[in-house]
Amino acid sequence: MQPPVHRTKTEQLAAAIATVFHLGEVAPWPGHYATLVTVPLAVLLHWLGPWPHLLVTLLLLAVGTWASERYSELTGKHDHRAIVIDEVVGYLVTVWLAPWHFLSFFFGYFLFRVLDGLKPGPLRWLDRHVKGGFGVMIDDVAAGAVAALILHWLVPWTAPPLDAMLQRLW
Repeated sequence: MQPPVHRTKTEQLAAAIATVFHLGEVAPWPGHYATLVTVPLAVLLHWLGPWPHLLVTLLLLAVGTWASERYSELTGKHDHRAIVIDEVVGYLVTVWLAPWHFLSFFFGYFLFRVLDGLKPGPLRWLDRHVKGGFGVMIDDVAAGAVAALILHWLVPWTAPPLDAMLQRLW
């Protein structure tokens, strides 16, 4: 079900935020694309440091919760597939304190997408039982936290051999 055509300015703003400037409304795999377009933002925030990264992530969580709630009301569907601000926040959580290495952003993308898609155990419970805008956001935040834990183990284990191999090639 599509939202009404005639929207107020507040509804337009909520739709733009919830769908990440309408990316979620046009892409065939909106969650993947939203996560992918978040990678440059994540690299920039990582470069700026953990506190700016955390601040932006928390701000997007708050604004995304509001926008997701409003968009769900507009569409009449909780967690409409066009809502992708939760993927942005989830990926930012994934790479927040990750080691500064390109593998953090590469593996982080795949770990987050797999966990968000499969929703194992507690993630599935959050997805099914927490409602409203916060419910839309929290399962992705939790998926990002689990992905971050895996990433903190994976990158230090894989980066040195990969760096050595790349040095030999170049």
